[in-house]
Amino acid sequence: MGYDVAKGLWRDELYFAKFMLDSVIRFHYLQKMVEWYIGVQYDWKVNPNKYGRWFKRYLDEETWIELESTFVGSNIEDNWAALFGMADLFTKLSAKVGQSLGYTYPSKVEEKIREYLLQVRRLDRC
Repeated sequence: MGYDVAKGLWRDELYFAKFMLDSVIRFHYLQKMVEWYIGVQYDWKVNPNKYGRWFKRYLDEETWIELESTFVGSNIEDNWAALFGMADLFTKLSAKVGQSLGYTYPSKVEEKIREYLLQVRRLDRC
């Protein structure tokens, strides 16, 4: 999904890139990881409610600020920053969730994905 955002941003296809970034990555993947992270942090005893309604209530201030900073407008560079910000946050949360549940984070896979995203970002525009 991140590769679709990167291609969309590079091609100046803002509508597509925003759909993939916000609708797919944010609400299908990152949201689920935030929910699991909150579950792990609170020993599965709290409910963050639907659609992230109480995320701010249950996330520490630093994590909330990281999440909040991924909400951006129509500027292409801001959306690149949001994409990498979501990736950073996902990495942070999923590593903690994985560790808590006995899984190893696939850091080599992530490195390759990040390399690809950076390559797309650095491509010359025609």
